[in-house]
Formats: sequence, C-alpha cells, structure tokens
Amino acid sequence: MVTNAALEKLVDTSDEWITTRTGIKERRILEEGKGNADMAYRASLRALKDAGLEAKDVEAIIMGTVTPDYPFPSSACVLEDMLGVRKAFSFDVNAACCGFLNALAIADSHPCKKRLWLDPRNHFKTTIDIADLVQWILCYPDVRILIASGTRDNAIKMLKAVKAHFQYNEYLRYFFKELCPNAKNVEDFGTLDAFTCPGRKDKTLREPTCSVASPDSTVAGMHYEVLKFDDLVNETNSRTKEGIAQVNNWFKLTNPLLERGGYRDVIGTRYDYSDLYGEILGDSFQKDYCLAELHKDYLVTKRSFFLPDGSVLFPERYDREFYEAERREMGSYNASAQYLNEPVPDSSAFFPRDVVEKSMISRDKLPKQRSYFQTLDLAASQSDDSDNNALVTCSVGWLKDAKEATLFVEDIYAGHILPETLVEYMYKKYAKFKPAQIRTEEVAFTVLLRPIAHLMAPRFGFHLPLVWIPRDTKQSK
Repeated sequence: MVTNAALEKLVDTSDEWITTRTGIKERRILEEGKGNADMAYRASLRALKDAGLEAKDVEAIIMGTVTPDYPFPSSACVLEDMLGVRKAFSFDVNAACCGFLNALAIADSHPCKKRLWLDPRNHFKTTIDIADLVQWILCYPDVRILIASGTRDNAIKMLKAVKAHFQYNEYLRYFFKELCPNAKNVEDFGTLDAFTCPGRKDKTLREPTCSVASPDSTVAGMHYEVLKFDDLVNETNSRTKEGIAQVNNWFKLTNPLLERGGYRDVIGTRYDYSDLYGEILGDSFQKDYCLAELHKDYLVTKRSFFLPDGSVLFPERYDREFYEAERREMGSYNASAQYLNEPVPDSSAFFPRDVVEKSMISRDKLPKQRSYFQTLDLAASQSDDSDNNALVTCSVGWLKDAKEATLFVEDIYAGHILPETLVEYMYKKYAKFKPAQIRTEEVAFTVLLRPIAHLMAPRFGFHLPLVWIPRDTKQSK
C-alpha cells in the first residue's frame, strides 16, 4: 500500500494537495507479473455476477487505460481471452483521466441493433453490404448469418460474392489463413446456398456461417446472430397489394430466427408507399435525408439521389442530367421511388407537399363562425394488410374579405383502430366540434360499428348524427 504521506517523500506534493484534487488517500501495488487485465478480470467477474450474466453474454469489451499490458494485443483483448468471451469486439481507449467516461460513452452509443438503410438505386448498397458480411465473419468466425433477398437467386448471388472473398481474395487468404479453405478444396468450398467458415470454433452449431432465404422459402427451426435483408422489396413483389403483404408478413415471421441480442439489417430502395420500408418507418417519419438516426426501434439512414443542399450524392458516377433522363424514361413515380426514396412524387400526389404547406393556416386566423361535419372512411376489414380507418373533421367558414366559403381540415384520426376505440373517439370528437353530420359509406365494418355506437350513447348522453351512404350511390360523403 502506498499512502499520500509516502508519496510526499518521493515527489514535491502533499496529502492536502492530492486529497483536495482527487480524493485519493492510498493506493495498492499489484503483485509481480500481473497487469491491468488481471485486475479487470477480477472486476469483470464481480460485474457479471451482479448483473446475473455469463461471459457468453458479453458483446463488447472497452478498456480505458494509458498503461496497457502490451503495446499489442490490447488489454481488452487479453481480458477477452481470460474471460473466455467468444463473440465480442474488444479494444482499448487511451484517454488518460477521462478514459472511463470515453469508454462509457462509446459503449452507450447506438445500442440499437435494428438498422434500416435506404439508398438510391445503383449506389453500391449491396457491395457495401457484402463487405460488412465479410467483416462479420473475420471478427466472429462462429457467427451465423442469414442472407435474405426478394428472390432466392439474388440471395445466392450475394452469398457467392461473400464466399468468393474467402476463396480467391489473396490478401484475405494471406492474413486470415485459418478462416479460408485450403487451396486444394477452394473450388469445393460450401454449396450453392450456404457455407461454413473453416475457422469456426464451436462445432456444435448446426447452422452454416452463411445461408440464404427469400419470401418464398421456409427457414423455421434455424437461429442466427445476424439477419441481412438486402433488397427484400423488388419490382416484382411490389406490383400488387398481395405481393407487398406477402413480403411484409414473411419479414415478421423471421423474428423467431434471430438470437437474443442479434442484429437485423434491412437494406433497400423504396418501391411503394406501403412496402416493407414504409411499414418500418410508419406515417410519423417525415425526413427526406438522415444518417443513423434513431426512429422508433430502428437506426435509420435514408438518402436521396440529391443531398439536402441540392448537390448530387454520388458525383463521381452521376449528375443531375442523368436523373432527369431516368425520370423521363422511367416516369416520375418510379424515378421518385428508386432515386429519391419517395414513392409518392409531388407531381402525381393528390396533395403535393408544396400545396399543403401553402394551404396551412394558424388556428388563431380561422373565422370564428364555422360549420362542422365529419367524414368516416372505414376499412373493409381489421386485418394487418387492410387500409386505415380515418375520421376527418372539417369545417366551412368565410375568411376576411373572401368572396367564397373556405373548407378547413381541422383534425385527422387514422390507423388500424379497434371498433370500440374508434367509436369512443368519435364521441369525444363530436363533443369537441359538434359536427352537423358524420357521413360514412356502408361496408362490412359497419355491422360492428352501428351497434357499438348505440350502446355507447347512454354513456355519453347523446347519439352520434351518423349518416350511412350505400356504397353504390353517386352521393359523395
């Protein structure tokens, strides 16, 4: 043990100076032959016990130190080996006194393991994704990865590209010999739709290192640390509502395949407003451009052919004239979806954004005298792939110096809403706005809605002024 008094004899300092600045009174000397990793090992065992975890649960080891055990490997890697951790990335942070805070900040950054990456067409998304897959295998030879694409053929092509690096990439084969097939067996490495890394240590795993899947295949019973969905939405399966629903539902069915703590990467380009990427983003996502921003439970990157300042994202390959030529050839809708990641271009939208923005008015400028009505658009069913129910509250009034009455949309309530919740909301909105009528078409959902509305009337003390319009009528709601 070394006290402050002992240090006073060695350097020009005092107990008062040390204590007031650091709070330290005494420190211990580690026994001969031991280093930082040995101390960290004891602390790690206690931390794991307190957290109720085991070494196999550790995903990262970040050690803050300016006195590592060796120049390399890092002390974090030495600790990784001592703990028997096999699926973690480990490194040291050399930041002196603030090393612990820096390490803590790194560990706390981007804990999200679901990532959505939307880039324009032909901007090398899949090429970068292949590089990421190779990196996964180099860092974690025991990893199990599922490569999923819109068609099985595309998934196989992607797997073939990953496999080729371990077969023929001379640099990779030189530096990572243990992870590559030997020269005699290089042509026989793996199969058409799967391969297993020769450097895998856990021989009990039954899944290959990489395997493929598509929405028309079954992968039940398998388990993976990484699910890669690359171009799961394509020009074929996005043509119909049924095709979009099939992809969206299949994507949900892959949830049980992912090991706890695993990673889910979704990479692609928009095709339709209701495609898988639109379902992940939801109606609340309004950004045209973002880089690794947390939205709901996904880390979202969304980029367009153009950067926010109007310049081209990939000027080494494209220019504005290229986009205009593609737009003329593909049409505004396809070009907007494929190159701008906006599946509803302003040119074909019923309510373009610039028109909506120009039409906005603050509530304090609304005319005081207004007449209200509501329209209720009911979905044909309550299934996940059905349209939304929507209750829209409108008013009519005269703005100052206006020659004609103006229609105002004051409130919109939409979503997959249960009948009881929808009716309760209708009563609350009626109490607020007092609409003269609530007009809606008669659909299958009406069978549920009508009796629920009558049952709730005594609770609220009034009946809703519902007007039911037959679907085949020419009368508009």
